[in-house]
Formats: sequence, C-alpha cells, structure tokens
Amino acid sequence: MDFSKFFENPSATEGKVNINIEVGENAGKVAGIEFGPVAQLILQQPSGKVCQGSGKVDIAEVPFEKLRVGSEEEFVGRKDALAWLKTYLLDRPVNSVAVVSVHGAGGMGKTFLAHVFASQYREKAAFLEVHLGERTAFDAGLELLDRMGWKTDHIDSPKRLQEALLDVYAGQGGILILDDVCKEDAQILLPASLKWRAMITTRSKSLAQKLTKQVFALDSLQEGEAIELFRKVLGSDYDPKEEKDYCELAESLARRPYGIRLAAESLKTSLTLTSPARLLEYLKTQGLVEYHGYDEDQQTLPSLRPLLEHCLRQLEAKSARSRQLLNFLAACSDDGMEIAHFLDWQSEAQTEHELIAAQDLGLLLVEKIRSSLEKRDGGRIRIRMHTDLLTLIREGELAEERKSLQTYLHRTLVLSPQDMERKRELQKQIVELYTCYKNDRDKIESLYWDLWGHLYRTSSLTWAYELGEALRLLCEEDDLATLQGIYGNQALILKAWGKLDEAMTLLKKEEQICEQLGDRAGLSSCYGNQALILHAWGKLDE
Repeated sequence: MDFSKFFENPSATEGKVNINIEVGENAGKVAGIEFGPVAQLILQQPSGKVCQGSGKVDIAEVPFEKLRVGSEEEFVGRKDALAWLKTYLLDRPVNSVAVVSVHGAGGMGKTFLAHVFASQYREKAAFLEVHLGERTAFDAGLELLDRMGWKTDHIDSPKRLQEALLDVYAGQGGILILDDVCKEDAQILLPASLKWRAMITTRSKSLAQKLTKQVFALDSLQEGEAIELFRKVLGSDYDPKEEKDYCELAESLARRPYGIRLAAESLKTSLTLTSPARLLEYLKTQGLVEYHGYDEDQQTLPSLRPLLEHCLRQLEAKSARSRQLLNFLAACSDDGMEIAHFLDWQSEAQTEHELIAAQDLGLLLVEKIRSSLEKRDGGRIRIRMHTDLLTLIREGELAEERKSLQTYLHRTLVLSPQDMERKRELQKQIVELYTCYKNDRDKIESLYWDLWGHLYRTSSLTWAYELGEALRLLCEEDDLATLQGIYGNQALILKAWGKLDEAMTLLKKEEQICEQLGDRAGLSSCYGNQALILHAWGKLDE
C-alpha cells in the first residue's frame, strides 16, 4: 500500500464535521438513511478497543512474547556481547537515548542473545519485543499497539503510527527489542523518549549501521565454545574420544550455535549417523555449499541447508505427521503462532506429541515445549522456526496448508467470535495470507469475502483497506459486481479515517456501476453514504 498521499494531508477533516455512525440496535438508521446489506452487516458490530489511559501503560503488565529459542543452560560464550549490551542499554545515563544493533549471519544466535539478555535483566527493566521479519514496520507497530490495548482504527499511515507510539513511549520507560529486522522502515518504531532503549537484531551489517552508530558484530563461536555447546546439548551422549571430530563438524558449520545445536540433536536421535565423523562425511556427500550472507557486506559461510534437509528427512522417517506440521507452521506469519491457537487448528489428539518430536530435533524455536504446552493457557507462548528452515520449507507450494489456515481463521474469527480479544492475535495470519497470495486473483477474492468483514468490525481498518486494494488491483474493468462491493467498502474505511474527498470519489464510482447493473438496492445504499458526507460538509440542500 502506498501511504505517501497520507503524509501530504494527514487530516482531511480540518474545519469539517466528523461523521459519527451509531452501532448496535440503531445501526443502519443514521440521519434517517438506510444502509445496504454490506453496510448493515458491518454496522451491527461495535468497533475495537479504546485507548487505555492516555499513554500511561504499565509495560510490566503487557504480555512479553518470550524469545524462546533454546534452553538458557545451552547458552555459551557471548560474554562480551552481553557486557556490551549492558553498557549501552542499562548503564548509560538516564538522559541519553540508546539504540543498538546486533548483526550477524543466520544461525549466529542473535535472537537467542536477545532472549538471554532480557531474561537476565528483567528485574532491572521492562522489555517489549516484536518480531519483524519480512513484514513492514507499520504492520508490526499496529500489532504492538494492539497488544498494549491501544485503539488503532484511526491509524492510516506511518506518520499517525509514530504519533501513537510517541504517546506510548511518553509513559513508563523500558527496552524495546526489534527482532530480525530486514527493512530500513523499522526506524519508525524506535523510541525517541529518554526513558527508552532499543535493541535491534539483523542479518545485515549495512542496515545495522543505517539504524544506529552503536553496532555489535556477532561472529562464530571459538573452538572451545563450540565443543562446550556440543557437550551441553548431547549430555551423556557426548564422547570425549571424538573431540577432534566434533571440532571438524563444528568448523564445517562455521561454528554457528544454531548449526551446532541442530547437529547435536541429530546425533542424539539418528539411528545410523550416530558419530560426528559419520555425520560430517554424510554432509560432505550432500555438498557443503557456500553462500554469501544476507547482503554483500557479509562474509561467505558454509550453508546450513544440507544439515537442515537431513534433519527434515530424519523427522519424516520418525513421523510423517510431525513433518507435515512444519508445513502448516510455515504457512503462518514469520513469527509463527501461539501454541494454543496452533493446537486448536491442528485438532488431532496426537498433535502435542508430534510437536515434541519436531522439537527433539531442534526444529522449533521454543524453549521447553513440554512445559510450554502445559502452560499454553497462560501467557503468549509461541512456536516458530528459524529463518533458514522457514525459507527452505516455503520453497514448497504450501497451497493446501494456506487453504486450511484460511478455513480455520474464518471459522475462529467469523463463525465463532467469542473471546475475540484473545483471538485478535490471529489477524496477522490474514496479513500473511494476502501477502503470499499476491497476484492470485481467485485466492485474494476468497480471502476478501471470508475475512474483510471481520477486519472491519474489529477496527483493523488498515489491514482491511490493504486487502481491498489487493483485490481491486487484480480486478478486470468489466468485473463490475466485484468492483461495486470494493468501492463501497473502501469508502466506508476512508470515511472512518476522515478522508471524505477520497470516500466520495469511490462512492461516485460505485454509483456509476450500480446504474450500469440496474442495482436499485445498491444505488440506495450508495446515495445514503453520499448523503452522510454531504451532511458533514454542510451541503444540506444537496
């Protein structure tokens, strides 16, 4: 979505009367005007949350999405990184703004480092964490506000998002963690308040340097640290006599913590490749290809792909259902899904055991999945995959998995709207779907008619507008019936944002289509909405 036009005229209602549309039993009877069936459906539901407390939010009460990527007992080395973070994020004078970046290749342990830092110092500071990945900072910011109980239906541009975040950051201070940043637009989320600090993790050195001058490069583990990590993960399965082979295996993986952890878990569960020498020999037969890092400023490293493919084959041999669950998880947003929702979606009785099988191979980023499953009704415990594994699995089509996700979202959000506050977290999955569908007209249209009304009713207007624009751009000019519905619905959102000129333009287009189709009911609804805008402009004669 192009937000540039909103920067030029952030308040289209200056000097004009705002439209206040009633909801509930008076819905559809505003100013004596009856709305059409689409508007009636929408107006029957109240809008979303109300801002809680003029920017005075208790950060300690905001659910912290723990960066569950491994047991803290397995954290080795990185003492210099932890000391550096403490210096810049905790020991700096109160009257200074601190933003730091930690960059490194995939698998170096950036997210794990952030998790350990937050865990160690949670008594000294409040932490807020948001995972960005490939999504826009605007979407991530809306999610952050929603988690904190702020109303977001009026936020239609990055500029208004920043204004809302200013109110949030003006309250209690804390440390914001922006995890897996891929785009420069993340800067709109950074706090400018002296009460706040921010930590960014990214694969890109150049991006890290653009966002802040305080940059820490996370490099490979030392040889001794790599051996220590093997010992911790393998436990009693570690054989000191094979230490040289462990060193060579670690070297082949560039001594990245994630690669070492995967290799160790594979050795523990494999029925054939049970020694580091045999595993290394096997990986060499698959080709230890090298790849350039996230961008041109990163060194060339051995790819983890052969090891990831080996682990997936191991899981497939152990449980085809466990392997299939990873495909379903890959259909979700980059930061995965809360365990409670995932189990509700994958309702088979054995799902919990199948997830544990995947975790035993280190393929799920969750600290202790058994205890997490037991506590899934409390907190926001999420399962997701490492970016490299997610990228590998998404090379498949995942058509059935995404279709299943859409069906689940429709059933959960539209047909069973109880406990909606708990379910609003699922809305990011709608965004993931229409991002993936891209140029597929049929799939976008199906998603639109399934879930647009839900997004509107829950005041998720930006996402509703983006979904409408995605469908409009794919429509043929002669698809009048679909365009009629889109124009009318987009006009409703623009009216809610106070962009009355743009709303009227769309309503005029809707009017022309209704006349072409001979749709009297649609024409009546369109005239009613136009009358509301004319009333707001004071043009009562018209």
